[in-house]
Amino acid sequence: MAALLAGCATGGQGDQDQPGARKFTWFSYVKGEDQKRNCVAGAPDRYRFVYNAVYVEQVRTYDIEPGPQPGLTRVTARVTEKANLAAMTIDPSNLDVFGPWRAQKAVIDLPQAETDRLKRAVLADGFLTKAAPRRAVTSIEFYWAVSACIDGKFHLNAWVWPNEDFIQAAFPKMLFAWDMTGVAVNQPRKTTEFDIYGESRPSSGFEFPNHFRLRFDES
Repeated sequence: MAALLAGCATGGQGDQDQPGARKFTWFSYVKGEDQKRNCVAGAPDRYRFVYNAVYVEQVRTYDIEPGPQPGLTRVTARVTEKANLAAMTIDPSNLDVFGPWRAQKAVIDLPQAETDRLKRAVLADGFLTKAAPRRAVTSIEFYWAVSACIDGKFHLNAWVWPNEDFIQAAFPKMLFAWDMTGVAVNQPRKTTEFDIYGESRPSSGFEFPNHFRLRFDES
């Protein structure tokens, strides 16, 4: 399936805490459609960073928005990995059937000076000036997708490994330093369908599970 970053629901932050909703709103979330709707003159800056480290292995997201009080910015980090069914416990008093699929989440409030530093970094990395990838990016690749409302205007762009702009980007180091989830980063490497799925083409005749393509050069 080739998905042109189209979602079927709101795609907001809240959906990312619900595994069932996350699956159906993922493209809208990556595209930042909820940010775009609210990005008007005078709106506060908001950022969304999505690190796709092979979708079926690890996805890290960072939502950055105004904090609980003036002078603070809230960073919400989420890391989703393969479900660990061995860790599932059946406790009738505290039943969470989606637990193995739920993201690890950490929230930290930072001084505005830190997020100003992030803004300078992502702008220096070409967020507003570099061309978006001119090909479809697959879910078994390593890439950053960034959407943001900056100074009342919405923007979307992506960095794809092993392109030089991905390698040289400074903003990932800042995000990883703020990440309190405790989950190690899945580092970029060359991948193929065989590496990920154990076969070069789906034996069922359908597409591989959770295999999709995104384009960032189309609205």
